Amino acid sequence: MASVFCGVASVDDPSVSIGLPSVVVTGLGMVGLFFIPAASSRRLPDVIRRRAANRTGPAGPGSV
Repeated sequence: MASVFCGVASVDDPSVSIGLPSVVVTGLGMVGLFFIPAASSRRLPDVIRRRAANRTGPAGPGSV
């Protein structure tokens, strides 16, 4: 939220047209910080393959 405040406070005439892009850029940055470590993991291809195999694999003994 500090980045939103800095983006709005640095403008001479703060308004919604300045605050909205600042909120969007801050939100995208926070989402990126959440997903980049997971996407750059070396184990990600193995996890994807394992989950795909579990979905399409044979039915267990308790399934109908």
